[in-house]
Amino acid sequence: MGEKQDFRVFAENVRGYRQSLGWSNERLAAESGVGLRTLIRIQQGHPCFHRTQLSISLALRIGLDTLWNPAKNIQKSYFIFREPEERWCFANRGDAENWTMNSDPHRVDPDSIQQAAERDRLGRNGLSMGFAQYYRSYLPGGMQATFMQNVYSKQTFAFPPTVSGICIYCIKGSLKVFLGDDTFELHTGDVLVFEAHIPYSHEPLSPLLPHETPPAFLGVTINRVGKP
Repeated sequence: MGEKQDFRVFAENVRGYRQSLGWSNERLAAESGVGLRTLIRIQQGHPCFHRTQLSISLALRIGLDTLWNPAKNIQKSYFIFREPEERWCFANRGDAENWTMNSDPHRVDPDSIQQAAERDRLGRNGLSMGFAQYYRSYLPGGMQATFMQNVYSKQTFAFPPTVSGICIYCIKGSLKVFLGDDTFELHTGDVLVFEAHIPYSHEPLSPLLPHETPPAFLGVTINRVGKP
């Protein structure tokens, strides 16, 4: 980050996002590996190294660019998301870490996958399960996260304890869904709502044909406010 950046922006966002998850400073220190005293100083506006910033962003599951964005400040009571402003990410962090063309294996949103053609190439060649855009709303009353994802192959989800429920809206194509011991299909326009503790995974209903658009869904998390 540049020397002229205002660390108060980073401090306010880290503090706000941590509080929206119901996390104490001790919890964030444990999750990020950043010392407690250092973490407290950071939230007071003191500078820190890029490596430390990255550790915090990974723990909070927030893009580092978002933590530096004054428009994402937790004190806002509403958010407007514009599609070109939100970056595409590997839906599975392991895909980002294993991709040899990723100069920073900790980064899930490299510049190259911002191009639709490259995402499609990686997905069809088995190099990624899918790609997602995340729209996280950190409101004073708690966090709400929405994400849109294209699905190329089977993916299993494990949701954090702060999430109590999930809503999945199939917006394109068809998905085969595995929810606990049940298996069923979701087609365009179908909606699935389930408790987040139930094991969940999905995949395209049938193998993708050449030039066939991958299925896509919109997911919304239902979060417990103030849960530690």
